[in-house]
Amino acid sequence: MPGADLSLRQLVCAGCGALNAPAARFCAQCGVSQRGRACGRCQAALAADARFCPNCGTQAG
Repeated sequence: MPGADLSLRQLVCAGCGALNAPAARFCAQCGVSQRGRACGRCQAALAADARFCPNCGTQAG
């Protein structure tokens, strides 16, 4: 299917789950920084108030 892998080239906002362009600095839907904290184990984006990684469950520092 053409374009089926479109979401693979987009960032998922840690704040609201919206898809954003790979170069986006802030989420177009909620304004959360897309260059914020990252999980030390899997490098997934973490919300500013996250206690655990939503991707792998590792406790956020």
